[in-house]
Amino acid sequence: FISPTKTPEFLAAGLPVISTAIVDVVRSYGAAGLVEIADGDDLDSKLRSLLLRPREMLLPQVDAYLADMSWERTWKAMAAHIEGAYRRKKVVPLRRSA
Repeated sequence: FISPTKTPEFLAAGLPVISTAIVDVVRSYGAAGLVEIADGDDLDSKLRSLLLRPREMLLPQVDAYLADMSWERTWKAMAAHIEGAYRRKKVVPLRRSA
């Protein structure tokens, strides 16, 4: 659960976003067509594509996608994970490095 926090902030500001293939970014923002996913080989073409796309076309999609997101909801989801882990009381042993 990485929850890349800068991605929705940049999108909400109306900025185009290119990301490496971080799973949480690909699954959410990439799948919704809000973020371009690129590696070193296709960065140039993705950047050109973003710069040619009118921002006005993306903003309604971004607003709709982000409408249900808030720091309060994020905190509640994280607190639920923490509470669940506490209730299960599973202890994961530390690994010792060589």
